[in-house]
Amino acid sequence: MRTTLLKNCKFYQNDILLEDQEILIDENAILAIGKRVTASEKAKVLNLNNQLVTPGFVDLQVNGGRQVFFNNDISVEALEQILQAHEERGTRYLLPTLISSKGSNIIRALEVVAEAMQQFPGILGLHLEGPFLNPDKHGGHNPANLRKPTDQELDQIISKGVGVLKIMTIAPEMFSPRQLQKLLQQDFVVSAGHSTATYEQAQSFFRLGIKCVTHLYNAMSSFQHREPGLVGATLSAPVYASIIADGVHTHFSAVKMAYRLKKEKLFLISDASFIGLEQDVITFEETTIYKKNGQFYTAEGNLAGSSIALHDALRHCVTSVGISLPEAIRGATEIPARLLGLENKIGQLATGNSAKLNVLDDALNLVLRI
Repeated sequence: MRTTLLKNCKFYQNDILLEDQEILIDENAILAIGKRVTASEKAKVLNLNNQLVTPGFVDLQVNGGRQVFFNNDISVEALEQILQAHEERGTRYLLPTLISSKGSNIIRALEVVAEAMQQFPGILGLHLEGPFLNPDKHGGHNPANLRKPTDQELDQIISKGVGVLKIMTIAPEMFSPRQLQKLLQQDFVVSAGHSTATYEQAQSFFRLGIKCVTHLYNAMSSFQHREPGLVGATLSAPVYASIIADGVHTHFSAVKMAYRLKKEKLFLISDASFIGLEQDVITFEETTIYKKNGQFYTAEGNLAGSSIALHDALRHCVTSVGISLPEAIRGATEIPARLLGLENKIGQLATGNSAKLNVLDDALNLVLRI
């Protein structure tokens, strides 16, 4: 198998910037990494001119890309387009996300993602966001698609989702204790979102085993000094949380506060609806989304996903939030990988890990994908 030697590069290890480094890779994995590594004379050599190497970005919530929205086109071909759109921007691994829909579409999505996972290593599985969400916090989801779970539908999703379903976002207050316990016994991450849970309810759900919260601050019971809500519970508990760092869904000062409190439990998502969408209006499942000033909104004025890629979120964190570069990189790589239990395969620069790498210049522009 052909090998490539990356010379004269720099990268972060344990928050320390190491310069004049080398990385030896083949098509799949990092073979060696350090100050000087031994490579075959036949190895291709790339001089990176002291530019920064990062692991490929890992985005756990992607609704669409280019002109394609997954809910609108549940097909392997659509997933290929979505993956390519995000790979061009440095996201090498992602979870396509199906938002609240009818049961037949959910089963179809699980089947399609299972097929796509065999063809495209960058597709890690499915993030199912809904349909078991609280209508009072529907956000960009069509309220007509939201519902309480039935035992039959849960059993279908669980059975069909084996090995495919990686994250399921729910409003836990919509579930019976027995139903919630059944979900928490499965081999996927149960994440709270689109929820009106009180602080006390949320803490109880966390104790039961919910380990993550979806797009912190957005579509959930907000923080009040007498009722801290799901936001307050998330910021004070050792659970993971995703955040959309675009300055629209979440003010940059709120992102900074969350990082100070969550540290190694907060990770970046794009929640991208489209990237490079030329249309100003798009309709799917009786929901119409309008593009205004580069953002996507429902007719009610609710945000309907973002228009950024994960690379944009990383740059925002450094340039507008004031988070250190190594922290921002971890939020786009190692931390989401760890949530899925994949940190020894992707998300870190380490021998044996994925050789899908990004190269950034000093202005944090993506200059090369390896």
